[in-house]
Amino acid sequence: MIDARVVDDGNLVTAGGVTSGIDLALWMITHECGASLATRVESVMEYEQHRATPSHASHAPVSSC
Repeated sequence: MIDARVVDDGNLVTAGGVTSGIDLALWMITHECGASLATRVESVMEYEQHRATPSHASHAPVSSC
């Protein structure tokens, strides 16, 4: 069992619960648009993301949002 809020298993990313869902949304923003945008969203939401664990895959942003 992995004790993490968001789990990135390479081909599958999953989360459970409300705040885990927020963490997953921020993970998706990070991996699709970059860490800079995710950090700005965290700031606006006044929320500190719990980083995904473990990260087996290295994902570069797909596009600049």
